[in-house]
Amino acid sequence: LYTIPSREAYELIQSQPELFRAYHTGYAAQARRWPVDPISIVTQYLLSPPHARPRSRSPTTPIVVADLGCGDARLGGGPPAA
Repeated sequence: LYTIPSREAYELIQSQPELFRAYHTGYAAQARRWPVDPISIVTQYLLSPPHARPRSRSPTTPIVVADLGCGDARLGGGPPAA
């Protein structure tokens, strides 16, 4: 699924629905072995005060986040409770 066009992946999953679960199970297993959780880094950045963020943008410019990954939508679920 990583190496084929999205349309082909969609059609493959439609014809073999068990691949959807296998794909996400495999992704979760890989993510558990990563040395750093990228979602933690993104969340830390988003929750940091604007003045503490890198100056690639104005601190008053709103940030729009779309959680489009294949993970478990941790960004889409909102920030963790403080």
